[in-house]
Amino acid sequence: MIVYKSTDISAPVLTGADTASVINVLRACLVDGYGTRQGAGWTMPFVNGDGTKASFKNGGSGFYLSVNGFTATAAFENMSDINTGINGFGSGQLRSYGNFVQGWILIANERYMIFANYPNQNLPVDTGYSFGNNSQYILSFGDLTPVVRGDGFCSVFNSGLYFGQSATGHYLSRKLNGDVGNVTAKYSIPYLDTKLASTKLYSGEADLLVSRILYVDINGDIRGFIEDCLVPLYKTPCPVGRQTIFDESYEAVLFSPSGGVFQLLFKVAQ
Repeated sequence: MIVYKSTDISAPVLTGADTASVINVLRACLVDGYGTRQGAGWTMPFVNGDGTKASFKNGGSGFYLSVNGFTATAAFENMSDINTGINGFGSGQLRSYGNFVQGWILIANERYMIFANYPNQNLPVDTGYSFGNNSQYILSFGDLTPVVRGDGFCSVFNSGLYFGQSATGHYLSRKLNGDVGNVTAKYSIPYLDTKLASTKLYSGEADLLVSRILYVDINGDIRGFIEDCLVPLYKTPCPVGRQTIFDESYEAVLFSPSGGVFQLLFKVAQ
């Protein structure tokens, strides 16, 4: 994964006063790169004349993410133009509450991305990034790593206030059997202690218990997991930001589905 932040040198600016800035941020991260950060390997096949609406195509399934400023996001298996999507599998929105400069973070590879903007905040410091609180919105889209061989529609979309463990707002492009039509889904963290009472911290000597985030569709089929993403099985054990875990580089990011604060650990290339 590559980690992009609004606090990076040369990072594009996101502001509520300019709806095109949403597209500028996504294009810089997913397609063009900026400063020392290379693009994640996506393309942008369609964009409107004023740059406020665009479609992004990932480098895996080739499915499309459509973004119309802060007001509308959607996922499609194909698109014929900026306004026409085929076999949609979810819709939602980002949001801006003011015209000031907003903080953001985006983590992506060529197949999957998760983006959060902070509509109530001015450029939060790294320790302030947290998925899923009331002052930020989340957009995630792309291909999971399937657990069933031959599952060619293991692509997920989620957009809104929470990156949560409910089926609300999570969609997979099709059922496991490939029938046309999206299917709602939720993620599951196996063996997670939902009370998360432990305050154990990670160190070079301590064991770090982690799991994959598995997506399960509404039919009960386990479909896939986010590549290069782990979740600790107890409460926020790692300092937020870049660190060495399991002798490899990870970015620890806070997020909060309903009921508490958790962490995601992304294995990073940059």
